[in-house]
Amino acid sequence: MGNFIGNFDCRWVCRDDAGVTNWLMLQSFQYQDDHEGLIVVPVLTFPGDARRVGYITDFASIPQAAESIIGPPEKFARPALIHDWLYRYQIINGQPIERERADHLLRRAVLDDGNSEAAADTLFAAVTAFGGAHWKAPVVLANITPDNTTDDFGVII
Repeated sequence: MGNFIGNFDCRWVCRDDAGVTNWLMLQSFQYQDDHEGLIVVPVLTFPGDARRVGYITDFASIPQAAESIIGPPEKFARPALIHDWLYRYQIINGQPIERERADHLLRRAVLDDGNSEAAADTLFAAVTAFGGAHWKAPVVLANITPDNTTDDFGVII
């Protein structure tokens, strides 16, 4: 069984025109997975620069109709944060990861966070069926600076 490490410290940022709520991670967050090892979602720091750049996530994109069955997106915030990170950067410990591994990790993380098998299976089926549109070329972390941020590392904290 895997476990989440450290404080989960996110703050609401905004709701976009499509109704998606975005959250800013204020400190690095970790998940120890039995199969993949340690996954770290960092808050980026830069030598000689006091600014930090926080990661932005929408957690799980759960249609309202499904919320009545499995619960609201916030219920899956910690596993969804890890999964969003894997989809965007596609690395664990500097090594490339395939989409299938990221989706299986989400299922395990949902269970490790105390959710039901039914919820884990539902989320896994959803990302397997619909996640392909979000699996794009990975962003290279080394290219991100306080003056050159991305859509999901775009807030100076």
